[in-house]
Amino acid sequence: MFSNGVEPTSVTAADAPSSDFTVLFLGSWLARKGVATLVGAAEALAERGTSVRWLLAGTGVDANSIRRQFPPRQRATVEVIPTFSPDDEERLLRQAHVFVLPSFFEGQPLALLQAMAAGRCCVTTDCCGQRDLIQHDHNGLLFPPGDAAGLATLLTRCLDDSALRLRLGTAARESVATRSWPQTSAAVFDQISRLTNH
Repeated sequence: MFSNGVEPTSVTAADAPSSDFTVLFLGSWLARKGVATLVGAAEALAERGTSVRWLLAGTGVDANSIRRQFPPRQRATVEVIPTFSPDDEERLLRQAHVFVLPSFFEGQPLALLQAMAAGRCCVTTDCCGQRDLIQHDHNGLLFPPGDAAGLATLLTRCLDDSALRLRLGTAARESVATRSWPQTSAAVFDQISRLTNH
């Protein structure tokens, strides 16, 4: 199986933002990305009185359309960036306490890999390529696809425990340390060479 790589980044798990607890979602605002699960988790957190800043980037959908899907008391804390340049990705990751990918299906998600490389605490679904990258409670946290309450519980755990975020983020960064694009490209070239030589 060929592996995706990560871009070099200077962000580490120790670079915790000083802002309000921020959850970052990087991706298109599509049903298969689990956006309804994300909104459901926001509703559960709002009911608990938990304050979260939501940073949603690369959505491809305008801010007002997305904010209307969130509970009224959460809408003021939802920042939507429909498009961003590759140069902005590191800045977005630096703002996040937690990176969330609630997808129902992915291959090897580049956004998740890059968040891991930046030492972010990653919370994602226990399926597909996410399960291949994240080991629960070692280098990230996993929840069943579609389980909004489960996601809300994990986000609360992350909010309450900065040491947990640091531990998981550090392990995430270490687990992709050999996934630079030159290294993964070399591995692909080696595999192709082996196949063609047989």
